[in-house]
Amino acid sequence: MSKNRLPTISISPLQSDRSFFSSSGMIERFGRQGMPSLKGMFPAILLIVFVASPAPGESQPWPHFGGPKAGHSIEKPLPSMGIKPEKRWEYPIGFGMSGIVTDGLLAVTQYLEPWDENEAAKPESERSHREMTVALNAQTGERIWQHVHQAKFLESQQAFGGRVRSPQATPLLTDNHVVTIGFEGQVTCHDRSSGRVIWTRNLVHDDDAIAVQFGFSASPTLYKDSVIILAGGPLGVCRIGLVEGEVIWKFPIKEASYAKPQLFSIDGRDHVVAVTRNRILGINAENGKGLWESKLQYLGNTNVPTPVLCQDRRIIVSGQGVGGTAALDINTDDDGCKVEEAWFSDCQWFYCNAAISNGVYVGCVGDSWRGLDIGTGETVIKTRSFGDATLIAMDGGLLVLSGEGELATIKRDGKKLKTEHQWQVL
Repeated sequence: MSKNRLPTISISPLQSDRSFFSSSGMIERFGRQGMPSLKGMFPAILLIVFVASPAPGESQPWPHFGGPKAGHSIEKPLPSMGIKPEKRWEYPIGFGMSGIVTDGLLAVTQYLEPWDENEAAKPESERSHREMTVALNAQTGERIWQHVHQAKFLESQQAFGGRVRSPQATPLLTDNHVVTIGFEGQVTCHDRSSGRVIWTRNLVHDDDAIAVQFGFSASPTLYKDSVIILAGGPLGVCRIGLVEGEVIWKFPIKEASYAKPQLFSIDGRDHVVAVTRNRILGINAENGKGLWESKLQYLGNTNVPTPVLCQDRRIIVSGQGVGGTAALDINTDDDGCKVEEAWFSDCQWFYCNAAISNGVYVGCVGDSWRGLDIGTGETVIKTRSFGDATLIAMDGGLLVLSGEGELATIKRDGKKLKTEHQWQVL
């Protein structure tokens, strides 16, 4: 990959188990390198296709961050063919950390419009920060619609690692809507067919949220005919109607962190699990009442990885505030919900996503890969492999896209990972 392009990658499946989107923008996380040169910096959305025919009528949507089950996994066989992926189309975009969502018909993402040399020479506070939302035909790459938002420059925010302030949260794609969250907290609900703005609100200016230091990153979560948003401040964790934009309920917190609020069904009840700067919260998704909470070991820290559910009631969380990785068991009885730590590991994920593959919670920090047994927390994978990688857990192994644009299928081999196939796609 050219050094003047953003180094981190996102992937999401498209329609069949052999088709994937990738982007040389960044997926709701931060790369390890400093800000590259602005000159010639025009990343592109790329449709990468494994050459194989899907089963008739078979479809695998990826409508929000983390995929259909929000765990960065799909129940599809790991591609086993040694055939080089074919690039079908590309579409030029700008700076961004937002991932790509798709239902096989539409592909949507966000980015910051690139600056020309005159604009780039200005102090950052004087530059135009035009956040773009673009919806493309997933089969052809043709643009269906785009929307422009002139973002405000907030002194209390900064770009991580010397980069630029650009959209970080991944959009939410539903049957009728597209919901986006910008760097400075602008929430917009679009008509998915036309891009028309249905409603919008700014979490900082309209709702008195504390501006998240490195930008609002927690992607929106669909719940019935509404959206769950981690706003912080008076709105806190909130449920907002998709059609009218009304606040259905709110659970105030002090300050949001970076992980997407998750929706887990435990003992027949829908729990919103949200990680803040200081706590992990379990909230009744229907009415917004608190069900349980767990205080983080280190307060006020950055918590980026998205919680995942396993074994029906076990939630795995990782991050700076956790001080490592913990498994929390949520138990219910007549008195309500109780949370108990099942195990703890000092292995910590910071900005790259981890996923559960064959009973192992696995992911990377830089090029250091670790895997923890979800039952015991024991380290069962310890090796080095692709750096700054985005991954999808599939039946039989992992599909990985590295920070250097390498697409690969890898499988566990004892405590190490074995690369089955590898292609330089970006």
